[in-house]
Amino acid sequence: MRHAAPGAIRNDVGAVVDLADEVIGAVADHHDDPEAVAAQLRTSVARHEGAAGSSAKVVAYARRTCGVDLNPVVADGG
Repeated sequence: MRHAAPGAIRNDVGAVVDLADEVIGAVADHHDDPEAVAAQLRTSVARHEGAAGSSAKVVAYARRTCGVDLNPVVADGG
């Protein structure tokens, strides 16, 4: 995904992908231990502190450039 991303957001997509990979790894490593998953995720989030800002940039780019809302609001009940 990182390599296919437009140059304007390639680094931001990379940051989001890196964190997502760690989330997937934490769940795979500790699928039967939610506390261990949470602990590993806290460490990952701290290590990737810029991921939230990168995510916001990707969302803004998609909305502005593609007309796609990556964070849609869903009404209660679906």
